Amino acid sequence: MNTNADAEASASTQQNWAAGWNEGLDQQWGDVADRRIADLIGMNVISEAGEDVGEIDNFVILDSKLQAVVGVGGFLGLGEHSVAVDLENLEYDGTQMIVSMTEEELRALPEWTEELEQTRLAEDDTFRTRTGTEGQMTAGTEMDATQTETPTGEDVARAEEMSNEEGETETEQLAEARQGEVEQEAEELAAEAEMTAEAAGDELADAAQATENAVENAAAETEQMAENAAAATENAAEEAGQELAEAGEATENALENAAAETEQMAENAAAATENAAEEAGQELAEAGEATENAVEDAAAETAAVAGAAAEGVSDWMEKLENEFADIADMRVNELEGMPVLTASGEEIGEIEDLATQNGTLVALVGVGGFLGLGEHDVALEMNRLGWNGEAFVLDGMTEADLEAMPEYDRDAVTIIDDDVTLSEHASM
Repeated sequence: MNTNADAEASASTQQNWAAGWNEGLDQQWGDVADRRIADLIGMNVISEAGEDVGEIDNFVILDSKLQAVVGVGGFLGLGEHSVAVDLENLEYDGTQMIVSMTEEELRALPEWTEELEQTRLAEDDTFRTRTGTEGQMTAGTEMDATQTETPTGEDVARAEEMSNEEGETETEQLAEARQGEVEQEAEELAAEAEMTAEAAGDELADAAQATENAVENAAAETEQMAENAAAATENAAEEAGQELAEAGEATENALENAAAETEQMAENAAAATENAAEEAGQELAEAGEATENAVEDAAAETAAVAGAAAEGVSDWMEKLENEFADIADMRVNELEGMPVLTASGEEIGEIEDLATQNGTLVALVGVGGFLGLGEHDVALEMNRLGWNGEAFVLDGMTEADLEAMPEYDRDAVTIIDDDVTLSEHASM
């Protein structure tokens, strides 16, 4: 067994580990230690209770520790709170990351920003193997000699917008300016790469050449994209002109049709108004006749009611002077509690109060019940009651008949004061 050779191989491998990676983490994260960082970015992060708390945004070396940048909460990147979490506080379950903290505890951590002094792992790195392309970020500036800027979709969109507003000439000027910027950046990167190659060897020289080639290719692609954008702008302008002409013609036709329809609608409305006026005249005549008939009927009914009321008052005064003569001067509170009997002498209720209802004097009688519980209260006209010298008598009705009557509406009666006598009330 070549122990020295194995130790040297292990040391060689460890020398290429990401900073902050150690034997403990290598055992804890063995399942993903050889996966590319790019494969781990975007992975879901849950709490130990199984609740979604965020996702992995990046891996950085911060304060000499290897940490995961976790985006907590938010929606589509909005409202997200980014924090740096030590890998010791994370665990991989085969499909996602589990953090030993709740979402509230994560939100309480200081927010991570690119302004912090840190080193970011490259997307092609693994935890065990460094590609040598880690980005050192200080105050938000990336120091990566092998990283080049290529034209983005934003550049193309800006070129298309310039083409739409200023025309093909400005688009070509933009492409030339962009090409000049790219070539200038290529020259600076190539010079820097050449100096690095002299110090580091042929490998960096090859990287510088690759960078220069990539920049040249990017410049060519940018120019081609600008030309395509100019051509697309010209075609769009021609199509827009044709569409505007067609739209103008369609608008003119629509206005003519609308004018004709409006004229027809006006004629129809005039005819309908004339017909409605004729019908309204007929209906008014009929309504007048109906009103006249209703007034005559109402007058006849009013006269009948008035006659009946006058007759009722006359009957009550006669009864008060004769049958009720010995109780005419009794106050209301003296009559309360007196029994109400049937013609056969059976007690069916008692007087609870006297009141007026629709201008008529009524006795409020409690039927049935015990000690005031379960009573059925009805209103009986005083004209229907008789007096036998000791109690009121109700001829022609039984207790069952009274219980079948509806109870009186307390809001529809007016209670007579306890100190008023029957005679005094009759003279009011």
